[in-house]
Amino acid sequence: MRLLVAVLFAITAVAVAGAGPAAAQRREPLDQLDLRVEALSGLLHPGGELRVRVQVRNRGDKPAGDVRVVGTVHRKASSRFDFQQAVDEGEVGTVRGALGADVDGLAPSEVRSVELVEAAEDLGLDQSATQAGVYPLRLQLQRGGEVADELRTGVVLGPVEVGEPLSVALLVPLDAPPGRQADGSYDGRLPATFTPLGRLLAALNSPEPVPVTLATSGLLLEQAADLADGFTAAEGPARREVAATDPPAREAAAFLQQARQVASGPQVQQLALPYGPADLVALVRGGMTSEAARHISEGRVASERLTGDRPEQGLLWPPDGLDPPTLDEAVGVGIHAVILSEGQLDIPVERSLPFSPSPVRRLRSGTGASVHVLVPDPWIEQLLASSADEGPALAAQRILAETAAVYFERPNASAARGLLLAPPQVWAPPPGMLELLVADLAQAPWVRPATVGELVDTVRASSEPLTLDYPSAARERELDSGYVDGLRAARSGLGALTDLLTGTDPTPGHFDRLLLTAASVHYRSPPLQREGRAMIRTVADAAAQLYGSVTVAGGLPVTMTSVEGPVPVTLRNAAGVPLRVQVRLDSTRFAFPDGAVQTADVEPLSTATLTFRARALTPGGTSPLRVIVHDAVGERTLTTGTVVVRSTAYSPVALVLTGGAGVFLLAWWLRDVRRRLGERAGAGGRRDPAAA
Repeated sequence: MRLLVAVLFAITAVAVAGAGPAAAQRREPLDQLDLRVEALSGLLHPGGELRVRVQVRNRGDKPAGDVRVVGTVHRKASSRFDFQQAVDEGEVGTVRGALGADVDGLAPSEVRSVELVEAAEDLGLDQSATQAGVYPLRLQLQRGGEVADELRTGVVLGPVEVGEPLSVALLVPLDAPPGRQADGSYDGRLPATFTPLGRLLAALNSPEPVPVTLATSGLLLEQAADLADGFTAAEGPARREVAATDPPAREAAAFLQQARQVASGPQVQQLALPYGPADLVALVRGGMTSEAARHISEGRVASERLTGDRPEQGLLWPPDGLDPPTLDEAVGVGIHAVILSEGQLDIPVERSLPFSPSPVRRLRSGTGASVHVLVPDPWIEQLLASSADEGPALAAQRILAETAAVYFERPNASAARGLLLAPPQVWAPPPGMLELLVADLAQAPWVRPATVGELVDTVRASSEPLTLDYPSAARERELDSGYVDGLRAARSGLGALTDLLTGTDPTPGHFDRLLLTAASVHYRSPPLQREGRAMIRTVADAAAQLYGSVTVAGGLPVTMTSVEGPVPVTLRNAAGVPLRVQVRLDSTRFAFPDGAVQTADVEPLSTATLTFRARALTPGGTSPLRVIVHDAVGERTLTTGTVVVRSTAYSPVALVLTGGAGVFLLAWWLRDVRRRLGERAGAGGRRDPAAA
């Protein structure tokens, strides 16, 4: 096998991130003529024929004459790299056969369809076992013998007998940037996405279903359900109410119904994207590991609730790769297989691969756990991501030819082999392209359509374990640390707010959804990030406002006429929602036999009074009681205040001492009186003898 084959399948990120196959398969049009493929029967069978219908357009303001469409079939590609060089670089080799048609008198701005037809035998393809393979096809639009435009793809002469078919799994993502704004309204981006997404679903809802894996965004489905019930449309600063009977709401309802129907199909496997889908690595890096784990589980819960079909458990397709700590978190919540592009894996470049590698590999996590990693074919991944402005037929045919090139690397292989076809998670292929691709895969004899789960179960994983290579470019794309810090603070505040509000209040659930939405990778771009920050501020500001809405009402001092008595504490709620709080009294002068802590529900815009039983430790005088108001679980202090208590009772000890002193003084006085009386009596009994 040629050295270049090994270079191709060493597969570094640079190899995939270059100009790309789709960009190289078309020459810039000369003059004002261009060529587009409308239909192509690129799978040749015994006794069949090659049919190509093209569209010729004169973009100029003058008539075009002496125009001809010429198709040439070239020598069979000897390897997959050979085929790619032919299509992408024009190294098509010798001609085996040709077909063509004249286009006379093409008027200015005219678009004309032209069909080219030629029997396979006349193209030198007799369907023998040795001739089966992939043949480059070049289509040229010529004017006066000069090439005005050129397109290249491949046609496949199917094998006479098929050994072990190639298991091909196609991922079809359903995701779009969020349209919900911080105030609950929707801008025009989201409703406009339902038409192209509906086309993707329609392509999968065929009379003869083909196994595919539908990757659903729980956030997208939730917003579709919200729109279907009617919504507030944001048109700049203005707001307009859209009823459930209006076209945008009906389109959202139709899309949701399509998603339910397709997801429940017998040949469809549903894979739930992380809710958002969230920037998992940024969350873990920012200390929000539990939040990242919740996004993985919440994505499954939302998709199942809105489609009625349970997504595949343990399978993760992250939006932009994983780093080792994030992989460890994913494994910790039950993920056993992840989908990652080759540019996100550390693959030894010195490895020499004569054949396309298995899409199923093994990945070692930081904790030592081994998980499966499903790797999309890098060239087909690039093709699916391209705009394919040459037309859906050419794009679908190129991908079909790539699958055939992989099969013909080892047509007699006995072990199951596979391919994973994965477009970007936000995907808008040309209309009709997915229908053609699904039909081509269903009809190709060398292909066995499969789900992603079936790939894991049937295709042997390569023995060499891989490690993650989180690219620096992905790191630079993450939500920045300031954004994540704000998200973390808002989440912390919402946790306390949930305890503050009563169980029937929907506010925590609404704010929770805002924060889950704000973690989406879609908010990486500056225009959308402003909306994400607005969601975070909405939650943080609302929480701060509610935290400050409870105060301790002032009043006259409380008078206790005995050692023990009631102490009322009045709270005022200035918010428009009921609040549940915990009130604690603190004092060194009083004890509280029934406890110093009580919980109270304070109705909106009203007051509530709690009564504590207090016992004076040192009766008499005036003392302040400190009142501390927490949330319902006592974690966050909301406000403080004081209640002044005046005690008019006397201490028993003081009474004893005072009484004792009185008794002592009385006894002393009585003793003194007796002494004086005795002295007077003695003085009266002693008479002067002389006087006698």
